[in-house]
Amino acid sequence: MDSIFILGRNPLLSNAEIASVFRVQPQALTGEVCSLSAELSETSARQLFLRLGGSIKLAVVDCKVAVTALGQTLQSSVAAIAQLAEGKIAVGASVYGTSQLQASIAKVLLEIKRVQRSQGHAFRVVTSREPILSSVVVAKNHLLDRGREFIIIRSQKSEIGSQNVAFRYPTSDLRPLILGHTLAVQDFEGQSSRDYGRPRRDPRRGILPIQLARILVNLALPKPGGTLLDPFCGIGTILQEALLLDHEVIGSDIDPKAIEDSRANLEWLAARTNTAVIPSEPCELRDLAGSYTFIQSDIRELPAKLRDQPIDAIVTEAPLGPPLSHQPTIKQISALRADLVPLYEQAFAVFAKLLRPGGRLVIALPIWRVGNTMHYALDSLEAITKYGFIIPDLFHGTRYKVQARGFTYGRPDQHVWREIVVCERI
Repeated sequence: MDSIFILGRNPLLSNAEIASVFRVQPQALTGEVCSLSAELSETSARQLFLRLGGSIKLAVVDCKVAVTALGQTLQSSVAAIAQLAEGKIAVGASVYGTSQLQASIAKVLLEIKRVQRSQGHAFRVVTSREPILSSVVVAKNHLLDRGREFIIIRSQKSEIGSQNVAFRYPTSDLRPLILGHTLAVQDFEGQSSRDYGRPRRDPRRGILPIQLARILVNLALPKPGGTLLDPFCGIGTILQEALLLDHEVIGSDIDPKAIEDSRANLEWLAARTNTAVIPSEPCELRDLAGSYTFIQSDIRELPAKLRDQPIDAIVTEAPLGPPLSHQPTIKQISALRADLVPLYEQAFAVFAKLLRPGGRLVIALPIWRVGNTMHYALDSLEAITKYGFIIPDLFHGTRYKVQARGFTYGRPDQHVWREIVVCERI
C-alpha cells in the first residue's frame, strides 16, 4: 500500500519518527507531505499511524491523474461512494503543494453536490476558513466514516537537508496529481485530554508538548515492550506517552514535587485506560498501574539504585534553565551554560552506565534564540559521543541528511527552543 502522511510543525523530525516506526524511509512529496510504500494493510497502517506524535493525517494513494481529468475522477469516486452509502454523504478536499487548484476544485465539488442531490442523495461539501481541512474538521464532520476527504497533491521535487526543504519548480508543470483519501487523523481529543485534563501541570517549569514527547519515545523505542527511563521526569509527560505505547517506564527526579506530580498524572491515566482518553487502536488496553515505578534520586546515584534493572532507552528533557520572558543577552546565555553544562556532562556519563549496548538516548537540550541566531547549550555533539555514544543514521542512508546537530524544535515567539539529540550506546 502507498501511504501519504501529512506532517506536523517539524517535517524533518516527523520524517525521522515515521522511518523509525515503519522501518521504511518516506519520500518527500512537498514540504509538509511524504509518502511511504510498504506491504501493510489499511488496518495495520492505521494502527501504526496512531502511534505517531508528529503526523496529522494518514491517507492512501488512489491514483495519479492529469489536472484535466481531475474533475471527472472526483465525480466517479463520489458516485461510487454514493452507491454504497446510507444516509447523508459528506465530502471535502485538501490540496497540498499548490494554491492554484483550490478554486477550481471547489467548483467541481459544488457541481458534484448538484448532481448528487438531483439523484436524490443527501449530500454536503465540507469546507473551512483555511484551504486545508484540519484533522478536527475531518473528524467532526465524519469524513472518515460517513464520507471522504480527498487528498490532492502536486508533488514537488525536493531535497531535505539541514532541516530545510529546497523546491525546484519546472517551467511547465505537466506532472500528474496524486489523488488519495484520508484513512485516519491524529488523536487530537486524546492529546488534549492528556495535556489539559491531567491533575498536575506546572507551566512555570515548562511543559513538554504531548506530540513531541511521543515523537521522542518513538525515536528511542519504535516497537512496544521496552523499558524506558526518564531521569528528569517533571510532571511525567514522556512517561505517560511511553505507557500508552506499551512500554514499562521508570521515572526519576531529584525534586520530590516532580515525583508527586508524575505519580498523580500516571495514576490518573491508569484509571482512565477504558475511556476515550486512550484510543483503542494504538495498543491493547491494559492495566497500566503495574507498568511504572518512581525513584527520587540525584542522577549520580541512579547506577547504584538501578543496578539490576536493564534499561532499553533513556528519553528525557534535560533541565532547560529558568523560563525567560524576554530575549536573553549573551551574558545571560553564558551564565546559563556555566550552570547547566556540568550537569549535562554528569548525566551523559551516568546514561552510558545505565543503557544496554545498542540502547538509545533521546534528549531535549536548550537552544537560546537571539534574533535569528541559535545558541546551543553544547558546542558540539562530541560532548555526548565521548562517553561511548554514536549518532545513528535515522534516515537509513538515504539522501535525507541532518547536520552535525540534533533536530531543532520551537515556535518563532519562543526565546528557548529545544535541540533533540538521538544517540546510541556503543
